[in-house]
Amino acid sequence: MKVLESTPERYDRGIGLLSRGRIQQVYDRIAELAAGPGRQVLDLGCGTGAVAVACAARGARATGLDRDAGMLEVARARPVPRGGGSLRWIQASAAELEDHFGPDSLDAVVSCLAMSELSLDEQRYALKTIATCLVPGGDLVLADEVVPTERWRRVAHRLARAPLAALRADPDHDPGRGRSAGSGSQGRLHRAVRGLPRRRHLPHPARPKARVSTFLADLRDLVLRALPHRAPTGLVRLGDPGRASPVLLTGNFTLTVGRLRRTLRGRDAWLLCADSRGINVWCAAGGGHLTHHDVISVLRTSGIGEQVDHHELVLPQLAATGVERPAITDATGWQTRWGPAHMEDLPAFLDRGAHSRRSDRVVRFPARERAEMASMWALPMVLLSTPLVGWLAGWPLALAAAVAVLCTVFGLFLALPWVPVVGGRRWLSYAAFALPSIGLGAGLLLLLAATSTPHLLGLGGLVLVAVGVLSLDLAGTTPWYGSTINTFHNQAKVELVSERCTGAADCVLVCPRDVLVMDGHAHKVTIARPEQCIQCGACIVQCPTDALRFRYQDGRVAEAPTVRSTRMNMLGRRTVAVKGTVRRGSDGPDQGAPGA
Repeated sequence: MKVLESTPERYDRGIGLLSRGRIQQVYDRIAELAAGPGRQVLDLGCGTGAVAVACAARGARATGLDRDAGMLEVARARPVPRGGGSLRWIQASAAELEDHFGPDSLDAVVSCLAMSELSLDEQRYALKTIATCLVPGGDLVLADEVVPTERWRRVAHRLARAPLAALRADPDHDPGRGRSAGSGSQGRLHRAVRGLPRRRHLPHPARPKARVSTFLADLRDLVLRALPHRAPTGLVRLGDPGRASPVLLTGNFTLTVGRLRRTLRGRDAWLLCADSRGINVWCAAGGGHLTHHDVISVLRTSGIGEQVDHHELVLPQLAATGVERPAITDATGWQTRWGPAHMEDLPAFLDRGAHSRRSDRVVRFPARERAEMASMWALPMVLLSTPLVGWLAGWPLALAAAVAVLCTVFGLFLALPWVPVVGGRRWLSYAAFALPSIGLGAGLLLLLAATSTPHLLGLGGLVLVAVGVLSLDLAGTTPWYGSTINTFHNQAKVELVSERCTGAADCVLVCPRDVLVMDGHAHKVTIARPEQCIQCGACIVQCPTDALRFRYQDGRVAEAPTVRSTRMNMLGRRTVAVKGTVRRGSDGPDQGAPGA
């Protein structure tokens, strides 16, 4: 159901269509089995809260728990139903149940279409915790996807799920792995825990993949890197690590995990793959898809504590926009530190005893990475448009347009250090590369003897469309500029409230553009290079005294608690709430972020 979860406001409508309108009957049946006047009921993986609401309507004191901030935002908007029950909502992962519920504190635990979304490690951990939290004779009610046993139904099931599976690209997901759904006592629950397969983490690659297959896999991920591509979560063995080996964390974006393996080849380390929903670390953390909840979950469920004698975790620096280190330490006892911004710097970082340098913290964007990002924009446009143009207007035009689009996009990205791509002057940059590319395409048409007026007009129109697509947010796909969409008509800048600053310098350690520096004489942080700020918010999230904040062009202010407890959506509005771990310390009024 990950595709539906990407748009929480449409989840209920989508699941209703997929279930042909029968999902509400499932919700009501779960509530009938678990709820009752005064019963304490937990809806694990509550999503938009439909099951919790159904339980509250039967008089239960229902709690909905989910790690997805967007889904909980929809759930909180639901009215409390009549029936004498109550509702509350908690943002947390399944591995954080023990932080909110004690032994024998729940009469029933329900879960609908959530257990199959967890890894095997998470399933085992959650079920063991549930067994502790349920009162003797308490009920566990699970409703989830299953694979039909009849052959023809199984084939139909696979065919129906094929489009979603292609989008998911999650090799660790199999709805058929879940055990039977139903209700039962703690005894039955313990048998369900024992019935789960043994955890499959600690993969130890005996031989590297063939170079050709690795190249094709990387090419697929490069071209489709805008789409989530999920690697298995959990604990991965790099080399032959021992009990003193370093523990590193990353998201489960397949391209990142593969490259990290190759970067650290020949070294011994433990790698924790947290659930970033198949998105790269920086984007996932900024969008609320990788938070400290996900780090806590993988620390508890992966079994890493059984493998090492220390409790020190290296976090990717670019996760600082969404991961709060104090929350991890408070929940797990693990001490954390930031690693370098680029994985290429990890070997030297580890050789220095996990100590970073100033150069490690600043993001680079070399020609190779610029070419990769250009391929993300250009190749999908070419692959989608070329067959259609060839069918409608002939293959000479399709070939010429493909060459022109590739030259425009790759030329712009390779020239990024020298041409403007933000502000009004960006249109001159687009024109400077689009016009010669159109000329190159026209020359190709001439060689193919297809230089008719319709073909030339079509060539110009297709390049213009490609430039229009690129202009949507070319800047936001670079590490040098803030997103055009997120700052459209309302620029933001980071503001320092000097009297709150204590010189902790946490913000300096996570700034990817070297905007902030420490003034040793004043024992204060200063904003030394404001023109380089990309408004990622990492410094604001990590400041322990809330001395930094966003000030927008229209005069509104987003204080640190707002930045820390929300995430920016694609329209530049802070509407996705992240509740539960906001630190105190701001003494100034929070006037709200634009669009909030």
